[in-house]
Amino acid sequence: MIGWFAIEAMRQDTRPPDLSVLIIGQGFRSRGYQAEFEVANIARKAAAGVVIRGHLIKEDRVLETVEATLDYVPMQSVARDGLIFHHDATGLDIQIAATGYSEP
Repeated sequence: MIGWFAIEAMRQDTRPPDLSVLIIGQGFRSRGYQAEFEVANIARKAAAGVVIRGHLIKEDRVLETVEATLDYVPMQSVARDGLIFHHDATGLDIQIAATGYSEP
């Protein structure tokens, strides 16, 4: 048993979470324009309090910025959420990225 714990401790990855964001859907909703997204964490370490920030861009100008916080993104998994913009985003560029997290 002690040997198993020693091996697991040596194999433990100390690298931080590796988060990427992909827009998986968008469209009008009753309260605005919603962009649905996935956050993938390919690392062997979980992330908590993951801050996601989205920008609605028209001709290189930011029209609106919105933010959401995901409670938890487990290691080597995907979490889904959405951002709601007040402006109509039809034909505009939406950029969404993870901007921060904490260790659980």
